Amino acid sequence: MYLGTAKENAPVCSKLLFHWVTPLMKKGAEKKLGNSEDLYDLPSKLTPAYLCSQLEMAMTLPAATKEHYTDTG
Repeated sequence: MYLGTAKENAPVCSKLLFHWVTPLMKKGAEKKLGNSEDLYDLPSKLTPAYLCSQLEMAMTLPAATKEHYTDTG
């Protein structure tokens, strides 16, 4: 599936997403997605529940801890 210049100029992380999602899009275009069983299983660290908990934890970190993680020096 060719996505034109959007894919060509995309950052690396976006290209990884294209790589993962292209087969899924192809299945959908071929009408081979009949139910949720036709989709890929997500690794446990990519489930919405896990990601939500990680985001909530990161948002509640004290400012000093956040500075430690973002310090580039």
